[in-house]
Parts: sequence; structure tokens; C-alpha cells
Amino acid sequence: MRCGKIAKLCYRVSASRSARVTVRIHIRDKRGKVLRVLTLRNKRPNRTYTARFRCTLPRGTYRFSVSAVDSAGRRQQRQAFNRLIVR
Repeated sequence: MRCGKIAKLCYRVSASRSARVTVRIHIRDKRGKVLRVLTLRNKRPNRTYTARFRCTLPRGTYRFSVSAVDSAGRRQQRQAFNRLIVR
């Protein structure tokens, strides 16, 4: 992924009792500082989605985490993590 291009982050939210969830993706640097938060509302659970955003991050490797909250306020039990590499 190059700086200035559209980044695509794939994610899946599983096993919610609610019909819709709000998903938050936190992108962090090596020290754990949150650089960007993507909030995606009104998503259906048990489906795979792709979050897109214009990447303005400098070169490097970043870690992103995905978590969800359903309409009743229950948080997803397991958070997912992956890497984003900007060249």
C-alpha cells in the first residue's frame, strides 16, 4: 500500500445477537499510539467487509485492531488484529 492511495482493510464481525453493529478500526504505530480511528455504523454481523480510506500515513508498519458494539451496547468478546504496511 502506498501513501496517498486508497487503503483497503478487510474485516469480519462474528456471532452478534443483534441485527446491526458499529465497528471501530484503530490504526496504531509501533509504540501503540492511535493514529486513526475508522467508525463504520450499521453493519450486519457474520459478513466480511472492506473498509476504505485515503492513507496519509508515512512509510512504515502499523497495527490495526477491529472491535464491534451491538445495538444493545454489548462489546465484541474477541478483538481482531492485523498489520498495515505502507511503502
